[in-house]
Amino acid sequence: MAAMSFSGDVRFYPALVVALTLLLVSCGQEAATATTADSGSTDPDDGDQVDETDPVDEPEVLVVTRRVIPDDEPRDAALVGGILRLEDGCLYLEPQVGGGDAVFAIVWPPGTTWDGTNRWVRSSVGTFSIGDAVETGGGYHSLSGAERFVTDPVAFDRLGTCAQRAVEIAVMQ
Repeated sequence: MAAMSFSGDVRFYPALVVALTLLLVSCGQEAATATTADSGSTDPDDGDQVDETDPVDEPEVLVVTRRVIPDDEPRDAALVGGILRLEDGCLYLEPQVGGGDAVFAIVWPPGTTWDGTNRWVRSSVGTFSIGDAVETGGGYHSLSGAERFVTDPVAFDRLGTCAQRAVEIAVMQ
């Protein structure tokens, strides 16, 4: 490969070097500023780094789970589904089509857990991240109708808080 050369006016080089130096210094300052701003640090001088997307900064997410339903008890047989959403510490299902602002608070199967670091729910019906489509068997109930599924008073109070924004409660089988 042939060597490349520049045959321009040599008086141009000092100006080019100064311009490139200023550009690099400026970019370095912008990069340092962006790093400080993106780090989530509350004080840019203290060096502590707090990740703004850290789930600790979000309200606590309590996954409301239903009781184990005995085999001799009737079960819901509807299709429960939607897009998984998280708002103010509540998990909701948002209809995939034509739901407008409607959302459904969720009662999950027993043993369901929330992973705040990865922002997903793991249950017997699958593992779902926020924004995933969820589809499973179950039914839709009013808050008073969902009371028979949730026996823990703390979980039921939380469900009541989440239900204030919801159309109904989606109870998953």
